[in-house]
Amino acid sequence: GTGVWKHYFQPVSAYNPDDPNCRALPVATLSYEQLTPGIQFYAPWAVRSWEYIQLPYYLTRKGKTQKDNLLKTWYEPQRVKANEIVRKYFRFQPYLLEEAKVLVPDGTQCLAMHIRHSDKAGKARRKIKDEEFVPYVEAYLNNGGDKVYLATDSTRVLEFVRGRERWNITNGRLITPSGIVRSQVRKPVFRQGEHHRTNSEVLVEIIAMSRCQFFLHGYSAVSESTHYLNINLHNNSVDLEDPDHISPQQFAEIVKTGLSMKNR
Repeated sequence: GTGVWKHYFQPVSAYNPDDPNCRALPVATLSYEQLTPGIQFYAPWAVRSWEYIQLPYYLTRKGKTQKDNLLKTWYEPQRVKANEIVRKYFRFQPYLLEEAKVLVPDGTQCLAMHIRHSDKAGKARRKIKDEEFVPYVEAYLNNGGDKVYLATDSTRVLEFVRGRERWNITNGRLITPSGIVRSQVRKPVFRQGEHHRTNSEVLVEIIAMSRCQFFLHGYSAVSESTHYLNINLHNNSVDLEDPDHISPQQFAEIVKTGLSMKNR
């Protein structure tokens, strides 16, 4: 097609390959192999969506010099760096921002919940059971929480959440986009719908989730992108695929602290 920048992002700079003044500027072209596995697995400065099993030892938690062996500690500098890059270079097209703002208006107090099922793959990844999210949502609601934003690629997950009496659509707590492509099988949604449509939908979901104050998720590039837009979520999120993730009781304390600071 004509590229992601035209459809989803505003130009990074005034560079135009057809402009005679730009023809002398250096342009780097990377092959697919240079991007992955090249940069993705071997560049020390690269930002990664999770701790890939292909990473060399020196880039893993055990190989890095960090204060502890926690996955959250491993993620932190990468998320901070990505947030700086995104704030500097990534500017969404206005229609995406407006759609996200309709879902999560300014001033909304919410917990974002990303439950991904259709394309979980890889030895280090697992499909998180829906029930695992429940005690964390309850901890949020029991400590002053209001809205719950659900982003999911699964119709079955949507049915499960709608069946929770305390946080479903009928009582106004649940926020979730309607009419988007969701999967009833393991086939990824990006292989089921028209690409521009599914691309737009997932970008709106990322922006909408980043407008929340708290976040529940698993390993996912979508979840990481949400952190890149809102770095405050790093300390206010729970990755349920992280073997050392905090308990619902610990999350309740984070919610209480976060809401008390917001209400000052």
